[in-house]
Amino acid sequence: MPTALGDGEMQLQAEYGLWLYHLRSGKYVQAAENGKKMADLATQAGDYGALLTAAAWSAPRCIFPVSSRPRSAKFRLCWTA
Repeated sequence: MPTALGDGEMQLQAEYGLWLYHLRSGKYVQAAENGKKMADLATQAGDYGALLTAAAWSAPRCIFPVSSRPRSAKFRLCWTA
């Protein structure tokens, strides 16, 4: 529903709720997918605090800056199988 409304903050909160549910249910693959979606949403919204939090949840293999400008706060996440 938040996706249809275009509300990025609500989308992040919804993914957080799903992540927590899947994590506590032992559904770790689904929890990781929710973390990846959260990272995408946070990047689109420019919410880099949420991006780093999502990165911790979804266990990316690396986080590196996209720009050499220190205040640009743009990061790229990568996952490996």
